[in-house]
Amino acid sequence: MKHTNSSQTNADGLKINPHPEQHPLDGTDREILQLLQEDARISLSEVGRRVHLSQTAVAARVRALEDAGIIIGYHAKVNTYKLGYPIMAIILVKAATIREAEQVSAIAVAIPEILESHRITGDNGIVLKVIASSVARLDQIIHDISAASAPTTCLVLATHFEARPVPTHEAES
Repeated sequence: MKHTNSSQTNADGLKINPHPEQHPLDGTDREILQLLQEDARISLSEVGRRVHLSQTAVAARVRALEDAGIIIGYHAKVNTYKLGYPIMAIILVKAATIREAEQVSAIAVAIPEILESHRITGDNGIVLKVIASSVARLDQIIHDISAASAPTTCLVLATHFEARPVPTHEAES
């Protein structure tokens, strides 16, 4: 089953899908998703052992989940500190207009240390998750963003958890 996305554009010019297609998941699909989120390198034979299916049956289910757009990638989690990025910050950006939001997005895409960018509600229209090799580099990133809009920076002192697996039980309405 191929995933089709009939996306539309909202008033801000951003692509939205007001009625995303739901792919029916059974308990086995949900178990497979949980296992892959916990360890993307787990072998399909090990997944099969845990969910009581053959490797071939698991591979078919994983392929169907990928085709449906439920599994959208596999990632390695890396230690940013050991890669030379000891500083993490959250930058809140006031983007009062669509033009400012587009400018911030264009700047953010061009800066590899900006790991995430989210459009949010409230006074601050955009939140960015940033890593930096030094205070000087963080200052440069803040300066670059300031060209489009007014940022507020919060240094991350500790991370209690991140990249938590998405719950695979049925979502409550």
